[in-house]
Amino acid sequence: LNDFFPEASRYIQKEYTIDEYGQKRLKSALGRVPDDVTHTVFTFFGFEGEAGNMTYVPQDPILLDELTAKKKTGYLTFVPLDTAPFPGEVGIALNSAFEITGLQIHRTHEQAGELNPKLASYVGMGGRTQTGRLTPPKKKPGADIEKAVSTAYLLAREAATMNVRDERARTWNE
Repeated sequence: LNDFFPEASRYIQKEYTIDEYGQKRLKSALGRVPDDVTHTVFTFFGFEGEAGNMTYVPQDPILLDELTAKKKTGYLTFVPLDTAPFPGEVGIALNSAFEITGLQIHRTHEQAGELNPKLASYVGMGGRTQTGRLTPPKKKPGADIEKAVSTAYLLAREAATMNVRDERARTWNE
């Protein structure tokens, strides 16, 4: 988790199933709804004086009250990366505007040295208004990776959207 959000001080973790509206957006963008629409979202927060001292916050209403939207630094989701060179999961970090801030497979994987630099070329892409596939970076990583990253990004974004909806319900009076 620290690889994606080294300055975060607190985080929560919760599993979300992408709702019918998110599935409709996925179908529109991808031409289909992926088989797995349930993903764990890690949400990170920054507190003054606690940078880098990452602490897990359980789903306790009193503890969650301290985690305001203003302190939120981003989201991390591990989703399938369905590409020939790497059939596994990729970690996708998003800021609060849903732009990609980190994208990598586990650094100990034998293909990490080859694949992670290609994945890093997507950092800065995406956003709340992204409706379809990501535009390939200038240095094209390959068609199979482009399609797989777009699918993974859209899944991660929709899972993070479910977190935003959940947080709005929890903090409706802020």
